Amino acid sequence: MKQKLVLVEISNRVAVLTLNRPQSMNALIPEMRVELLEAIDIVDCDDEIRAVVITGAGESFCAGGDVNAMQQQAESGNRREIQELVSPLRNQIVLRLQRTKKPFIAAVNGACAGGGLGLSLACDIRVASENATFSCAFGRLGLHPEWGVSYFLPRLIGLQQAYELIWSASRFSAAEAQDMGLLLRVVKPGAALSEGINLAERIAAGPPVAIQLSKKAMRTSLNSSLEEALDFESFAQGVVLGGEDVREGLKAFQEKRNPEFTGR
Repeated sequence: MKQKLVLVEISNRVAVLTLNRPQSMNALIPEMRVELLEAIDIVDCDDEIRAVVITGAGESFCAGGDVNAMQQQAESGNRREIQELVSPLRNQIVLRLQRTKKPFIAAVNGACAGGGLGLSLACDIRVASENATFSCAFGRLGLHPEWGVSYFLPRLIGLQQAYELIWSASRFSAAEAQDMGLLLRVVKPGAALSEGINLAERIAAGPPVAIQLSKKAMRTSLNSSLEEALDFESFAQGVVLGGEDVREGLKAFQEKRNPEFTGR
């Protein structure tokens, strides 16, 4: 039976997507990219799922592209398929993560390099274990950054630090990544996934429509004016005020209990 390259587990309204090539540090081969894109589509369309965690099997999150496969491609002299040149799967995955309405959390264990770093940056939140290591490894291979790294890094840590990380291709620790603002939280070795799931479950307990709209509000505010942001806030507030979750939230507050939001 063919090995699944992306595992999907669902529990307590949280989906965990696990990159499943531990023997290759979860390097991103084309078949894995196809499965990852399909998995993202599936969980985003499932209204029972309210938050998603992406992690890696074994001791690594994702080492980026498969160097052996890239070497074989380079030596073969064969041109890539035209569709992969025009709209690469990596671009589709990054755009899908940005457009999905669900909160996505990257739980980083071990190595997170190249395309793996880009995948984590495309998620909304990142947590990592103390022994996680990060690298914009493209330069060591003579490659240009991909997976949105040149887009996300300057916005998250500023141009100077982004220049240094991309041009030097040096490794940096989880503590350094947190100091730069790339990570929300650093936890003990082996605890990144459980921390990611705990965070996802807390988010999943919230009002899903309001959370989904606030994700869109904050994403779009990065490229909009204050007036446009205020207009979207007014629109979103009008949407949620017409739903049942607001009534449940107010009632639960008055009754001094936890609300039970339904997404309606």
